Amino acid sequence: MVSKATLWILLIVTGIQTTVCAQLSDFKSIGYLPHYRFDLVKELEIEGLSHINIAFANPDASGNLSVKSKEIKSLVDHFHKKDKQVFISLAGGGLKSELSNRWRTLMSPKYRSWFISKIVAYVDENNFDGVDLDLEWGDVNRYYSDFVVELKQALRLKNIPLTAALPALKKFKNIDHRALDSFDWINLMVYDHTGPWAPKIKGQHSSYAMAVAAIDFWQDQGVESERLVLGIPFYGYDFSSGTKVTSVTLRDISQANPKWMYVDNIGEVWYNGIPTILEKYKLAKEEVNGIMIWELGQDAFSSHSVVKKLASLKKEIEEEETLYECRLSHNPTHSFVELYFTNSGRWEIELLSLTGEKLLEDESIGQKEYLLDLRLIPDGFYYLKLTNNEIFSTLKLSKVDY
Repeated sequence: MVSKATLWILLIVTGIQTTVCAQLSDFKSIGYLPHYRFDLVKELEIEGLSHINIAFANPDASGNLSVKSKEIKSLVDHFHKKDKQVFISLAGGGLKSELSNRWRTLMSPKYRSWFISKIVAYVDENNFDGVDLDLEWGDVNRYYSDFVVELKQALRLKNIPLTAALPALKKFKNIDHRALDSFDWINLMVYDHTGPWAPKIKGQHSSYAMAVAAIDFWQDQGVESERLVLGIPFYGYDFSSGTKVTSVTLRDISQANPKWMYVDNIGEVWYNGIPTILEKYKLAKEEVNGIMIWELGQDAFSSHSVVKKLASLKKEIEEEETLYECRLSHNPTHSFVELYFTNSGRWEIELLSLTGEKLLEDESIGQKEYLLDLRLIPDGFYYLKLTNNEIFSTLKLSKVDY
């Protein structure tokens, strides 16, 4: 017997394009929280976030992990009470040579399994919900892919997700397809196009165009959209000195002048203002499966909080989606399928063959429920098209003989 499943179709206002959307609950909003921001925990805006990534845990000479020797179980519990998933992010960019060499040794075949057992134990002891791996550049060494594959195997036994933070427009040569396939999703670091290392390249370090290019790049690497998360910076760079480039946070900018939060640069100080960040959120909603913020302690802790603005936008999108929501009772189905409309206006209902031939046509006007009769339709696969004014969605429907 084929099991019956309840399927929710979310119809989003998209002009006259055909759209079949994932549920909003699948969309991730991830904020990194580095150890040097722990004292701000009570001030952080986290409404609308789904995940908190604690950064960063690193091993000592014996392979024991810690976040700058801090006890973090209580911090994990704090975020759990607020219904957030909490991941531990490992390593971090720009590791000092001693720590970089330690990672290389522990990832090598001789110590790999033993070190992975330490990671799993650390996750268990501190009640983490997942592991995020942020090894970058030279630290993505020849042991990286084998390490990732074995770590994933160990975490899978406990149903613990594994994610990675990777650059916007570069796939390191030591990351093979096995490693990419091991990540439940990838947090794209779509920032640092320029910075202190390039003082003569003045300008935006995280443009909207860069976000589009990053999504295209990783899709071209064979990573599905549902496993991509778009990174957004809460910081920028000040190029005004001409020789020394310094970082600035959105909190700094808000405190200097709240109006500056609504532009992307003031003179030679470049960052992402609120309008650009909201546009990136919309891009992520359309193209990938989440956003990631580096980092929460850089937010403006006021009415200009960007996390707060993102939460409001998320709520607006959710309400808009709910307005055009339709629940389908069974898929696969047999003789009848019931449709339940949130918006009880006029709905055109069409059943099409896979080649586009119209097999059934009807309409529902002012009804909350509609019964579609499929008794004269042979078993097989079909398209169910639902139209409300210029808004429509197309669903693949399966009719089977139970």
